[in-house]
Amino acid sequence: MPQQQTNILNIGRGRTIRIPVNYQHFILSYFSNPEDCGWEREDVIHILECVKEDRLEELDMDADLMNSIGTFFEDGICVKRDINAAVFWYEQAVEWGNNLARSNLADILRKGSQGFPKDLRRAFELYKACGLPYAHYRVGEFYEHGWGVRQDLEAAKAYYRQAYREGHGLADKKLKEWNFLEDSSKNVLCTKTNEMPDNNAKNTKYEVRCHEWGDGGDFHWCYCDTKEEAEATVKGFYANDPSNCYEHLYFHEINEEGTFT
Repeated sequence: MPQQQTNILNIGRGRTIRIPVNYQHFILSYFSNPEDCGWEREDVIHILECVKEDRLEELDMDADLMNSIGTFFEDGICVKRDINAAVFWYEQAVEWGNNLARSNLADILRKGSQGFPKDLRRAFELYKACGLPYAHYRVGEFYEHGWGVRQDLEAAKAYYRQAYREGHGLADKKLKEWNFLEDSSKNVLCTKTNEMPDNNAKNTKYEVRCHEWGDGGDFHWCYCDTKEEAEATVKGFYANDPSNCYEHLYFHEINEEGTFT
């Protein structure tokens, strides 16, 4: 299985995200013909017989094969489609850190494939842990729409940019409807620290600050260009955070010298 690397993605205004990167080669097929998936029919039949008869010791089992067995059951390759069996084998491969299995399982949970229950939060976590360009695009999509995660348009743009740089077709298509290559928005800077932010911040007019309960005295803050943006950000903290655990939340006006008023 290819070694997965980690890149640091700048999402603007001082925020960074660590993302896994893996350019593993694989065959993408939408057909049930084993040859289209890079398999010989007799090999697939032998593997499925071993699975059915519990003769797994005859197989050179690894995470890639577990993922492949999942695709056999999901796509009906030499076997009747069985989404529950597919999920079982994808889960086995995910435990071994297989990126293709993460992506395949996330797709099922995102779409509710073949009647399997949707789970957008788990799907998001799987995509985010996956280093494939396709998964980077999907993470951007989840951040854009707030599926299973707090909506974050700057993070969405960062992941879309990553997928675009990697040459993924879905990112190319997305660019036609949303220019995610433009500079990050100036009206939001979110970060987290156990120290207070610099009180001499320049070129900003309002600072939103809050203290969070039960998290080691950590502070969150945002810089905003207008009072309206600051007020909306205060409301957004409560509306978008299901934990709703802020002890106090307020904003300061900052004068031209960069000090609080």
